[in-house]
Amino acid sequence: MAALFRSDDGGLTWRREPLPETLLLMAITCPTSTTCFAVGAVDANGTPTHDVIVKTVDGGADWPAQAVPTPVGNYGLYGISCQGAQRCWATGGFGVLATKNGGRTWFDQPVAGGVQAIACPSEQMCVAVGDGTSESLAAAPALYISRNGGHTWSSPA
Repeated sequence: MAALFRSDDGGLTWRREPLPETLLLMAITCPTSTTCFAVGAVDANGTPTHDVIVKTVDGGADWPAQAVPTPVGNYGLYGISCQGAQRCWATGGFGVLATKNGGRTWFDQPVAGGVQAIACPSEQMCVAVGDGTSESLAAAPALYISRNGGHTWSSPA
């Protein structure tokens, strides 16, 4: 079961913050001092039931769930990278999701296989690490690069 902890004194003390439901969280990013996103899956007795993204805009006091348009994955979402509080990319077994409006809406940016982690050093450049599988159960590339904000992805040799 996931837990989110908050510190207001530079990490000297921590307190647990409530979550909207029982979650299995995999990754977190904080693009500003008050805004953070965490990704994973909703937990049903130890089994992921659907992907989840939660967000705080008050430094961790509240974590409402965002609307996520993905199909049920085996393990939910795995990673997230944000370029500020408005532009983020999240990864999972079915590819990449993106938002341009701070998580109010997320849209699919198809990739040939599942993606474990992502890093986006700019709004145009993203590098993602694949999990080596695809929806067709064939081998998929291990590395994906986008130079246009995730609209298209390539796999270098």
